Amino acid sequence: MVISGMSATPERAKQVEFSKSYTEEKQIMVVKKDQASKYKNVADFSGKKVGAQKQSTQEQIAKAELQGAKIVPLEKANDVIAQVEYGKIDAAVMSNIVAGAYVQKTPSLKIIDPKFATGKAPTVVALPKGDTAMKNQVNKTIDKVRKDHMWAGWMDQAYKLQNQSNSFWSKYGSFFIKGAAYTLLFALLTVIAGTILGTILALMRRSSIWILKAIAVVYVEFIRGTPLMVQAFIVFFGLQVLGLNLSAFVSGAIAMGINSGAYVAEIIRSGLNSVPIGQTEAARSLGLSNGETTRYVVLPQAVKNIWPALGNEFVTDIKESSVLSVIGATELMFEGTTVQGASFEPFFPIMIVALIYFAMTFILSRALGFVEHRLN
Repeated sequence: MVISGMSATPERAKQVEFSKSYTEEKQIMVVKKDQASKYKNVADFSGKKVGAQKQSTQEQIAKAELQGAKIVPLEKANDVIAQVEYGKIDAAVMSNIVAGAYVQKTPSLKIIDPKFATGKAPTVVALPKGDTAMKNQVNKTIDKVRKDHMWAGWMDQAYKLQNQSNSFWSKYGSFFIKGAAYTLLFALLTVIAGTILGTILALMRRSSIWILKAIAVVYVEFIRGTPLMVQAFIVFFGLQVLGLNLSAFVSGAIAMGINSGAYVAEIIRSGLNSVPIGQTEAARSLGLSNGETTRYVVLPQAVKNIWPALGNEFVTDIKESSVLSVIGATELMFEGTTVQGASFEPFFPIMIVALIYFAMTFILSRALGFVEHRLN
């Protein structure tokens, strides 16, 4: 199910089933409090930059009714509010429920009603197409919620939780710890998979069998020529088409291993090529086979040459795991944006995320530097 302040539209109805409405949202605008007096109706926003969550009802309303305004679509409500707060955009179109929570926590902002032609929009739950059994159960719950007037009570509880005076870390520290642990796990799995795959690909590129060399070249060029975000989507949804329903974590780990393998392959290949050809000739003249020469003579010397670049790739893996939040994989950036939404603080959680990333990469860089020093 998707329970996310969703409005029913004909386009969405082609893909999903909709429940009964469980509440109604009015579309309003959020502006800086000291600028609020300038805006009375939709016409006053002509020439202004107005933000809205991407592919949302609010974006559609902004484009349809704010004539002359420059509409700025953004990924999350957190991003929209942050850009209004810091003056990057002049206003934002939001639902009154979401906007109310943000404005309560951000004194510099204010809600105004520009009197959109679109009235209150019913908010529904989205369900898998054709799943009438689940739809009926959800509708029964919604009927009870409406009959017993439970929604208002839930909103009151939410505001009380939001306004608790506990320290920021005591409320949200577990999110950051969990995210950091998963990020390190992603990096560890990526290092293992990337090193094994990269070594195989590097040896394939040096092979005299043209088909192996061709496969390795195509693989490396394709992976290096496409973003990790696209690869994560391909693994997550592509394997679903093939009947493999993998979790976001497993899909993310596979995508990162595949991506890292291509870069490690080039690092190892350049390291192997850096070993003087005389070493290979001497080994072959002593009777070693091509494989034995690579294993016992060339590869041990190449490791020393490639260690700095390989270490840098390991550090990069920690940072690149942040991309996996797009498929819902739990890691540090995913948990950071979760805290953004829960705390209604758009900036502070990301600063904590940045410091944790720095701490992890700095410690790893120092450890890799120590190993490099010992090798030298």
